[in-house]
Amino acid sequence: MTQGIVFLAQAVVNAEPSLPHQILHSIPWWAWIAIVAIVSSSVSEILKASFRHTERIAMIRMGMHPDASNSNVGLVDEKPGFPEAAEL
Repeated sequence: MTQGIVFLAQAVVNAEPSLPHQILHSIPWWAWIAIVAIVSSSVSEILKASFRHTERIAMIRMGMHPDASNSNVGLVDEKPGFPEAAEL
C-alpha cells in the first residue's frame, strides 16, 4: 500500500505540466489585472442587458409602452405638441 502511494507521489512530482497549466503560468501578473477587468466588465454588461430586457418584458405585460418617454408614460395615444406647427 505504501509503495503505491510513493509511486503516485513520484509520478506527480516527475510529471510534466499540461499545456493549459504552462499557459496559465506563463502569463505575467500584470496581464491578469487586464484579464480580470475584461471578464468582469463583460459579465456586468451581460447582467445589465438581462435586467433591462426583464424590465422591458414586465412593462409590456403590464400594458405599458416601454419606448414611451418619461413625461407621458402610459399615455400612448397622446401626440406630442409642436407649437411651431400650430403657429403656421
